[in-house]
Amino acid sequence: MTRRMRSQFATAVGLVVMISLSACAGFMEQSGGGSSERAVELYGQFEQARAAGDNETASSLAREFVARYPDFSQFDDVLLGAGDVEAARSDFAQAAVYYERLIAGFPSSPLRADAYRGAAAAHLKLGDNRKSAEYLIALLDTPLPQEAREEAAEALHRLVRSSLSAADLFSLAADHPESILAREASLSAARTAYANGDYDECYKLLSELLYRFPETPDAFEARRLLQLAGERRQAPRTESTRVDPDCIGVIFPVTGPASRYGRFFEQGVDLAISEFDTVGRRVKIIKADSHGDAAGAVRAVRKVVVESGAIAMLGAVFTFPTVAAAIEANAWGVPLVSPVVSSNGLDEIGPWVYQAKVPFTVEVSAVASLAATRLGLERFAVIAPVRGERRKLGDAFADEIRRLGGDVVSLQYYDEGATDYRDQLDVIREAAPDAIFAPGAVEELLLLLPQIKFYDLQVQLLGLSNWDSDRLLRLSRAELEGAMFPHEAYHGHDPQAYARFKAAMTSEGIEDVNSIAVSGYFAMRLLLRAHTEGVTSRGDMQRFLDEALRGSSEQRMQESSTIPILVVRDGRAVEFQPRRRR
Repeated sequence: MTRRMRSQFATAVGLVVMISLSACAGFMEQSGGGSSERAVELYGQFEQARAAGDNETASSLAREFVARYPDFSQFDDVLLGAGDVEAARSDFAQAAVYYERLIAGFPSSPLRADAYRGAAAAHLKLGDNRKSAEYLIALLDTPLPQEAREEAAEALHRLVRSSLSAADLFSLAADHPESILAREASLSAARTAYANGDYDECYKLLSELLYRFPETPDAFEARRLLQLAGERRQAPRTESTRVDPDCIGVIFPVTGPASRYGRFFEQGVDLAISEFDTVGRRVKIIKADSHGDAAGAVRAVRKVVVESGAIAMLGAVFTFPTVAAAIEANAWGVPLVSPVVSSNGLDEIGPWVYQAKVPFTVEVSAVASLAATRLGLERFAVIAPVRGERRKLGDAFADEIRRLGGDVVSLQYYDEGATDYRDQLDVIREAAPDAIFAPGAVEELLLLLPQIKFYDLQVQLLGLSNWDSDRLLRLSRAELEGAMFPHEAYHGHDPQAYARFKAAMTSEGIEDVNSIAVSGYFAMRLLLRAHTEGVTSRGDMQRFLDEALRGSSEQRMQESSTIPILVVRDGRAVEFQPRRRR
């Protein structure tokens, strides 16, 4: 008998429960359920007392039951009920004992979420705020309906803001680096650093926070504080006085744990430079080490701007150092092109910040056009996260399909951290689509794709360029067969130049072309093109990049039509070649 069943039948327990449970006592003894006639009798009396609101009697019966019959078949249900009774009696210490015994002794019980919730509330009443927070974190790690998840998150948020000490906050964040507390701790530390005038540390903390938690309720506050820290750190003028029109800065991790990816980036940049026609003006490349972190990226920007007078910069490979570099470059009034980071909000930092990688929104248009126009599919389903950037991409795909005349027959969302997509896939299967579009992250796709295959959804699978992942292709080879998605694309992508790039990499003994190297190659080609066209000031470079990288919606739509489409054949992603009509 579960907690929900108790609430439904509370008024009808009484003698009926007693008689029914007693009648089956002999059977339960023979079946090895660990119960006895007295256990069944106590269980019925306990339920009867609870239904009558007699918490004193229920408490006494629960203590006897727990002490004498730990092998009872529904012992977890008894523990949860006993905890609720003691909480109602305001004996929160005893309530916590019952809840914690359920949590420790029944790892697969469906009542664990209720026990976590009860334990958190009991410890809060006892003044043990740290313990309460730990149980709320554990609760958020269990499968929960969205409403319950939001309630638990809000409870943890209140606890952090009103009751949890700074020491406990940072200690818990260290123990649970992927929890909400990690976000809260980073923001709290950033506020403290800002208040103490340590703007570099504030930069570092907030940049990392936005990298790890880009879609949180605190993101707006974090971005605003990051901007203020940038203004206070050195208060640079809107444009530095010395400008060398032939100097381009390149910011990437030369040293540090991310230096391997920095080498990939440098390979692409150097290859673009080697192809550059050196007749006439000669370009100077200033390379600066970001060390792969926010503070290092800021120092690198200052180096190429103040010491070298660069007309523009590329950098800085990873998201949180790129965010820091972008704010610093914008404060100086120097164009910064981000070749790798594709977050839609990056170029909103300011008018001097640009992205060379074609954003996912353009990829969405390319996939929708492929499916509705080139493949002639008519009925579409979308399965996407319930919030965040990829929710927006799912909605954008649905809007684009409708614009193209297609029919979106099912639009399904799942919670962050979900592992079971059966409910969503059941609805999609009933809708009988021709194709499913899934903009999820690779970790989500590794769970979702096998379930699509298991539920025998015979549809065309559609995704974004993140589907072109070695890990995904290796671990979900069978499920991906026939799936279609766009190739990762860059502004200024030139098939002939890409062919030269691949040939050059192969000649160096590099079999697999790294996407970071490709990004550095095409971004540097773009700045070198500005150089050959006679750009000599930062203002001119800004206007050149505005035209090349921002463009109009019509230009973006046209660009989407040129993105190569990949299809999985025999476990490999190859370029899709539509059949020619005879």
